[in-house]
Amino acid sequence: MSFITQLALRRRPVTVLAMILLFGLGVYSYINLQRELFPEIAFPNVAVNAFSANSDPETMMRDVTEPLEEAISSISGIRDVTSISTETRVNLLANFDFDADMVEAEREVESAVNGADLPDDVSILVSRITADAFPVIQFTISGDEDIPALQRLVSDIIEPRLSRIEGVGTIYTLGEIEEKVVVSVDADKLKDLRLSSVQVADAITQNNISFPAGSIDTRGVGYPVRTAHEIGSLEEIRQLTVGFEQTDAGVPQSSPGPQTDKRAIKVADVADVELTTADPQRISRVNGKPGLILAIVKDPDSNTADVTEAVSAA
Repeated sequence: MSFITQLALRRRPVTVLAMILLFGLGVYSYINLQRELFPEIAFPNVAVNAFSANSDPETMMRDVTEPLEEAISSISGIRDVTSISTETRVNLLANFDFDADMVEAEREVESAVNGADLPDDVSILVSRITADAFPVIQFTISGDEDIPALQRLVSDIIEPRLSRIEGVGTIYTLGEIEEKVVVSVDADKLKDLRLSSVQVADAITQNNISFPAGSIDTRGVGYPVRTAHEIGSLEEIRQLTVGFEQTDAGVPQSSPGPQTDKRAIKVADVADVELTTADPQRISRVNGKPGLILAIVKDPDSNTADVTEAVSAA
């Protein structure tokens, strides 16, 4: 009989107490064990995304893609660089050796990108591809409402509530449709009132502005000042003044300046104002009905199971 067995038989109360302590320690460890559905993985890739408005794919490749590839290709440990150039965006992926330090690699790529000779209107985003960049939970939203109504529900109620949950990092909404205001001008009415479509456009743009207006210095501290006026509704657009009734000489009066004796011509008098939707770039449907998909990305230091349980209970 071994020494441990003899000791356990001679000290039975101590043996039972030790077993209870070990069992309790095991239960405590199981309850507090960190759980990850997708453990942290360091992919040997660094993504570079470049954005530029009003450009074609050939120009983007010549002015953005090629300088970026040339700047990145000299970094040590890099295997290859792949890129996709579109009208307004360049997606570039730098692939490194598996034993490379990806934190240092990201720093080197960002430094090389900052030193590249690029147009002034190009914005750059450098990021590593990690497991934390993928959504930990996705769910769909659908109903009898149209997509714009669902978007307002998500932005006004659902997203603020979910964003307050501890561990929630970024919330992406897929299937959104951009809303836009369309002003359809009646050319015959403009002709009868001796106005032009330029005056209609000016009436709208001049009442929807935001620009710097200097600064105010108080006790050595400068506070920036902006002049802003934003149009908040369709009715506000309809009630904008385009001009005034023509004078006896037949010359139309534009809106600036006092015109107390002339009837003001509103946008609604010469145009129809409607809120419509742009052509969707991505369509999401749930059980045959229009819907949205919400994808939630957790914070890097948060536990996947805790975040998903908290989101599901919200």
